Amino acid sequence: MDRKTEAHSTLKARILSQALAPGAELDETRLAQEFGLSRTPLREVLQALAAEGYASAQKHRGARVAGMEAAVLRAFFQTAPGFLTTAARLASTEGVQAQAEALQEALSAIRDATEADDATAAALATHALLLRVGEMTANPYLRPALNRVLIDYTRLSAPVFETAGKKDRKQLRKLLSQKEALVQAITAQDPDLAAEAMRTLWQMAQGRMMARLQPDPLPEEPLTEV
Repeated sequence: MDRKTEAHSTLKARILSQALAPGAELDETRLAQEFGLSRTPLREVLQALAAEGYASAQKHRGARVAGMEAAVLRAFFQTAPGFLTTAARLASTEGVQAQAEALQEALSAIRDATEADDATAAALATHALLLRVGEMTANPYLRPALNRVLIDYTRLSAPVFETAGKKDRKQLRKLLSQKEALVQAITAQDPDLAAEAMRTLWQMAQGRMMARLQPDPLPEEPLTEV
């Protein structure tokens, strides 16, 4: 792997896992030193990330990780379920055997990460699985939109894989079982079942995303007289 490819892959993983937070500055000087790149090839990497939706670049202002402002989140929750279920339906009818095997490999990686309680690996492996679903659609219109949706799906899901106790682990096992059902439906070339499996997976993931976005409020302390 050459240095540009390594930088591109590493930065994508950091953005997806939120090791680089939404809106964070992508400092060219520091990144050039870290990856052993001169400014020109590094800027090409940042431009590629911007084109893919991972970052935003403005002239004379440098690059930043793509934000997740209220308007972005609203658009995400409006469109994600439609893109995901359509992708599952198409994948079940358009995919080929080699792609189905790639789904199994991605599923195995999710299973291993979940068993190891590795939140970052689980989120990235799920991203890889859903990218494979998109590839199986062979649809030049759907894939770019789905790829963009999956960036924020993964960023919002990354904290979901962090476990705090038995209840969290049980819920993660349910998510894993649903991903297994999705892969089974796609492999069986059953479009209705695949769409339903993806819809259920989205509903489960969405519930945990919203729980993270809307934490319980702090307890109200009674005012004390001075």
